[in-house]
Amino acid sequence: MAIPLMILGMALFFAGLFFFIKKENAMLKATVQSTISNANFGENNQEPEKPARVETEADAKEKGNAFEKYIVQKFDQNYFQLLEWQGDKIVNGIYPKSTMHPDLLVRLKGKDEATFAVECKWRQNYFKGGIEFASDEQVKRYKTFMLEKKIPVFIVVGLGGNTEAPEKVFVIPLEKVKNGQIPASDLTEYLQRELQNGFFYDRTKLKLSLTHKRAK
Repeated sequence: MAIPLMILGMALFFAGLFFFIKKENAMLKATVQSTISNANFGENNQEPEKPARVETEADAKEKGNAFEKYIVQKFDQNYFQLLEWQGDKIVNGIYPKSTMHPDLLVRLKGKDEATFAVECKWRQNYFKGGIEFASDEQVKRYKTFMLEKKIPVFIVVGLGGNTEAPEKVFVIPLEKVKNGQIPASDLTEYLQRELQNGFFYDRTKLKLSLTHKRAK
């Protein structure tokens, strides 16, 4: 009776040992495969693709502010006075009425002084065959401002390059604008040819242009 029990015990022992070794081999194989995969990842330098960064409202505001600074510096303080510079402050839907006005209110100095407003917009590229500088509702507000204040308003658009050095600059009278989308074909006559110049305002023709050559 003792001998059969010993044989059965030895059989169970060797069966358990067999399954233990088999399990250890499977774990070792998985570890090796994982190591090889990681090595290949490092050799091929194939990192997972990162999602494209979406421009936030803060990013857009920062770019807008930078372009406004570029435009403001184009007004020679010997000839122009910056009367207002809108800050577009808003919290929980509360904002001053001036936030709805164009960015800059400028006065030409001199005996026959003149005041005008400027809305600044920078765009990286054309959009739908033109430049979208504002919503139609914004355009209506700018025109209301123009009629109430009885002063001309100009849309100064920077295109390409960056906010501090655009490739092109257009100066468009608001009265020539029908809506917030200006076709590229309509922009040619408003293209400023010499961006190194400062602004010149013709009070007779009510025309703003980058034609003032600054003294070096």
